[in-house]
Amino acid sequence: MRQSKLFTKTAKQPPRDETSVNAKLLEQGGFITKLMAGVYCYLPLGYRVLRRIENVIREEMNTLGGQEVFLPALQPRELWEKTGRWAGLKDVMYQFRDHAQRDVGLAITHEEVVADLVRRFVSSYKDLPIAVYQIQTKFRHELRPKSGLTRGREFSMKDLYSGHPSQEDCDAFYERAKESYRKIFRRLGLDARIFQKTFRTNFKSLPMRGKMSSSPAPNVTMQKTRKSLTSETETTAPCAPTGQSRCIGRSKSVIFLSLAQNTAAVSALFSLMRRAQDDQSSWPHTASDRAA
Repeated sequence: MRQSKLFTKTAKQPPRDETSVNAKLLEQGGFITKLMAGVYCYLPLGYRVLRRIENVIREEMNTLGGQEVFLPALQPRELWEKTGRWAGLKDVMYQFRDHAQRDVGLAITHEEVVADLVRRFVSSYKDLPIAVYQIQTKFRHELRPKSGLTRGREFSMKDLYSGHPSQEDCDAFYERAKESYRKIFRRLGLDARIFQKTFRTNFKSLPMRGKMSSSPAPNVTMQKTRKSLTSETETTAPCAPTGQSRCIGRSKSVIFLSLAQNTAAVSALFSLMRRAQDDQSSWPHTASDRAA
């Protein structure tokens, strides 16, 4: 497609109502447009770049051994009450009642759904380890969304979840997953560094079916280590967080690892936008790109 055929146009000036640099440049370049505060439309160029970045992520996750799923954003209250997080997330989670007066919510994350899938389909330690991932739309009730695509009310997020028979297997998988994220950033032309923050919280695990479900769901302590990959130039490539959740409790509990990579695609999209502004000939790069 020729750029002259695009129905969207670039702007001479950045939007005045934007405060984040990424949203200003992407809107000015015709990659996205804002529908309302914290909610953006991906235009043809932005959507094409986003899909290519997702394919890079998908290739690395498949190489890691992950299996792709697509989980629902609309979820019942009962699922979140099993983990004790329905009330705790009421300030950031969209919660409402449907026409049948059932409480439902728009997911800000998918640990509960994945844990329910593990309960349904994993009946023995012989079924482990497993790893599933998804690229899905998430929702978050931000009171003042001012960070463009990196922290809005509706955003695209990539999650990786894995179950393990032991803490040692969980730790080994985490190191391999961390290297996969490094490869993603390298393939996208972004330099990244890792930092770590550890905090503790209480988490009620879901019982597994079969013999493992004979005992009540134990209250275990989850140690959550948040490791984030961040560009060396933070003003031009926003933070892309990843996280690790480790359950420490009874031996019957599944060691559950959650890796959430939020804004790698946004970082790369922003970086490509800057390069295109510096050199108009850099987009598209090849004849095959123009024909794609």
